[in-house]
Parts: sequence; C-alpha cells; structure tokens
Amino acid sequence: MLYGDQGNPERSRLPLRSQGARSNSFCANASEGSLDSGSARSFYVLMSVETLSDAFAAGWRVHARCVDGVVDNTRSRAKCRYQAELSIETLVWTRGRNMPLAGLRERMMCPRCGNRRVSLIFDPPSTAKFAS
Repeated sequence: MLYGDQGNPERSRLPLRSQGARSNSFCANASEGSLDSGSARSFYVLMSVETLSDAFAAGWRVHARCVDGVVDNTRSRAKCRYQAELSIETLVWTRGRNMPLAGLRERMMCPRCGNRRVSLIFDPPSTAKFAS
C-alpha cells in the first residue's frame, strides 16, 4: 500500500487512494518525472543535521525543559517547570562543533533543581518565507 505525504503530517499516514482525486494527479506527475509541478512539488529539503555545527549553520534553535524535577522550597516541594532557549553558539563553544545532537541530552542538567532528565526540542528555521 502506498502512502503519500502532501506536506500535511495529518494526511501523511493516509493511503493515497483515500485522499481523493488529488492522489491520482500526484501519481501521474510522479510517473511522468515532473516532480516540480503541481501538487507534487515539495518545499521541504531533506538534509542531515547531526552535529552542533550543522544545526548552527542551518539556523536551528534549541529549547530545553526540565522533566519531573522537584524544587525544594523552605516548607514545601514543588514540581520544577523550568524551560529556556539554549544558545547554539554557546553550545558549539563549550561542547565542540562535532558534538552529535543525539548525545546532547545526556550532558544537560536543569539549573534550577539539578535534575538530569531534560527534554530538548530542536526547532528548525521556518520555511514559510521560502514557499512564495
């Protein structure tokens, strides 16, 4: 069964047959070899960003969030909800430009509670300005 990605992540799991007449034109364009015309055109470029230097050069942003941390106050304990945007440039300076993005999470620690369980969200630059 063929699956189509028309740029919409919700529809990418649907079979091409269930996407209506649009799927027929997509298949026809793909078989003719004109992938840059009509609905078959994609504004997304697949590129491998694996290191901090790749992410820095591509203009990515990184956000960090504490996961299940606990802040000890004077009389009570509260769940840590600390989050911040990390500077890619500072990460390149401190970790090295060849640091793999996959290994970055293990080296992070929440500055508020000291928890090592940190979630990293990598935010690629918006492609909306290139679509026009």
